[in-house]
Amino acid sequence: MLSKRVLFLMVAALFIVGAVAGSLAFAGVERPFSVVATIKIKPGFEKEAYKEMAALIPLTHREPGCLRYDMHVNVGLEPNDNKKENPSYIMFYETWLDRESWDMHMVKPYVKRWFTLAEKMTDGVEIYLYDKLSVGTVPTRQVDNPDPKEMYTILALINIKPKDANVKDGIPDTVDRAWKEMLALIPLTHTDKSCINYDMHVALDMNTMGRKMSEVAFYENWYSYDLWKKDHMNAPYLKHWFDIAPKFVDLKLTAWRKVDFTEVLSK
Repeated sequence: MLSKRVLFLMVAALFIVGAVAGSLAFAGVERPFSVVATIKIKPGFEKEAYKEMAALIPLTHREPGCLRYDMHVNVGLEPNDNKKENPSYIMFYETWLDRESWDMHMVKPYVKRWFTLAEKMTDGVEIYLYDKLSVGTVPTRQVDNPDPKEMYTILALINIKPKDANVKDGIPDTVDRAWKEMLALIPLTHTDKSCINYDMHVALDMNTMGRKMSEVAFYENWYSYDLWKKDHMNAPYLKHWFDIAPKFVDLKLTAWRKVDFTEVLSK
């Protein structure tokens, strides 16, 4: 059974739904948005491609429209492989001031050079645009003297099932219910001492920048794998979410470690 404190926070979180829904109307081309790019490197090109991508970071950080540009390498989700890197699978998480800034980035000489190399060195680059939601709460607790090398990143990609997928379960409007359940997770997770950030995003159409309400992503950073596994994944509210989530959504979790580009480029 959920504690009174958790129940209170879940009820409070539901009040956020209306505020978020109102703010969505103002999202679009002329405001900050996020980009998630995933890259699968062909065997034999890992070292070369890894260094080429790391070289993009300091160049991109100089662009006035770049608010964030972080490179990650894939790691495992289980205790025995959470530190094992998979150098053939890379993810960039980016935040841009507006669509014009990102469009200008994509035609920079160093970016065009990378995409030319990517034709040879990768099995493809997948790019997704997202609007990060603001719900009025932020992580409230800190870990003393955290080790940045222990930081653990989760990317959760969520596709909400079609509206009539679960009529037999008495849940005809899966989008509305799924959104309420996901929004309720945010203030609860922000009380977790192991949480650095826990950000919910709604997908944007690449061409129109319109929202695709059935596609959601969570970008999360945790002080360490052990804290994420122990504190967050065992929290009652999250267990409740995983119990009911299959009714509403298809979920894919991947784990990552942020790359220190200075280390890569110094080798």
